[in-house]
Amino acid sequence: DFHRAGNLVAAEKLYRTILQVEPNHADSIHLLGVIANQVGNQSAAIQLISAAIQLNPNSSIYYNNLGEAYRALERFGDAKQCYLHSLKLQPGYSDACNNLGIVLQHEGNLEAAEQFYRQCLSTQPEQVEAISNLGTVLQANGLLNEAEEQFLRALQLNPHHAATHNNLGRIY
Repeated sequence: DFHRAGNLVAAEKLYRTILQVEPNHADSIHLLGVIANQVGNQSAAIQLISAAIQLNPNSSIYYNNLGEAYRALERFGDAKQCYLHSLKLQPGYSDACNNLGIVLQHEGNLEAAEQFYRQCLSTQPEQVEAISNLGTVLQANGLLNEAEEQFLRALQLNPHHAATHNNLGRIY
């Protein structure tokens, strides 16, 4: 609850307390890695999440979050491999689909990126990031009316999503 509420200090303290009692508690190690990534310490994040994966190699969430740490370091190839492994473990996992779409879009593979954004939205139709990301691919392909529809849809769900406002402004 602390972590979800953004109280990272309290969350970290509780995770560390858990690890004092159970040093190999994979979820606590993983979530300490997520916090490290959130505060910009990607090297610690990679180390911690990798340690959690050693304890629980079948967690698609762990691989997705490891990919996020690599992506923050602009190690896109490593990030891509993590997202692909996450999807191998849990086909259709929406966060991994969206994140893989981001890397593919960065690589210039807009067609594949669009497919992964759409796959994400097939299971989570209200994921604002994926809707906005789909809009950017459509915009890049010159499909401005379709892109506008996606941006407006994203803004209906989250009227404060700055990137979507920016992208919609670029269309106009």
